[in-house]
Amino acid sequence: MADFDYWSRDRLGKLVSALRDCEESCGKFGQRLEPPAVSDKVYWRTLADMCAVEADSDDDDDESPEVTFANNVHAECEAVQSFTQVSTGIAVGDLDAAESRLLLHLRGVKSVLYASSHEMDPLWEKDGILYHTIVVSCAKESSKTLASSLGDACAFLSKHKPALICSSCPKLRATVAAALMHFESPIEMPVADAIDRLVELDVLTESETLGLAEQSALIEFSASDFSAMGYGTMSPHMGPHMMPASPRGALQPVGADLPTPGNAGKRPAPPMDTLAFKLNPSKEAALPALPGGITRSIRQMSEEIL
Repeated sequence: MADFDYWSRDRLGKLVSALRDCEESCGKFGQRLEPPAVSDKVYWRTLADMCAVEADSDDDDDESPEVTFANNVHAECEAVQSFTQVSTGIAVGDLDAAESRLLLHLRGVKSVLYASSHEMDPLWEKDGILYHTIVVSCAKESSKTLASSLGDACAFLSKHKPALICSSCPKLRATVAAALMHFESPIEMPVADAIDRLVELDVLTESETLGLAEQSALIEFSASDFSAMGYGTMSPHMGPHMMPASPRGALQPVGADLPTPGNAGKRPAPPMDTLAFKLNPSKEAALPALPGGITRSIRQMSEEIL
């Protein structure tokens, strides 16, 4: 694969600008990048000249420099399949997404939020990308539980967009994304709707759905005082512990309308602004069936918190 990591910002900028011109519409959830076919040798030869790409001694002698270059760009784009936009200016992805310098510049990412069991290195800090890590480790300190870290994560993400939420654990990055959606729109986007959105985007699937621990963290977070985290638009007449009106009933306990086996109908998520990012296409997915007893546990935890 080409060493885009070692390219100057000027060279990388030329490549990014050219590739952005190739973006094509890809469904209601946004767009994805489709580089020209490798067979379009005129395009790749022109772009290779523009980016000062030269033949490498390690390259296949049977391939021209522009074909090798084209294959490298395609490989880089195809290698990062986890990058998905979940709301305006916010995307989620795995470590490959955070490590791909080309992808971060291509998607215009300005900050990366790591959710990990340990501090992560600010890999592309010299490119002007901001980094922040929430350390989630129940075994070490109670202050580093998932629930206690969500406020810090939301405060950082809401101030530094476009941003990427990165974790090697799909459930963890989905939990942070759901928390942020609710944090930024506590009335219009209750926790249940945020989870619905992630299911629609295929961020959560039947095999990768939120467990009891993640749902408990979201419930605890939703009962927090958002104004203390930098959220300044909450109505003074509505306390942080009040549940926004739900399609299934007025002022149900927080988390009571999470998807359950007896509630398979999927509510349409609010429309999403797709201008800030370009994302991978996703297919519709059925709501995941949660283990028995989840609803009862959620209600009990909600009553204890409230």
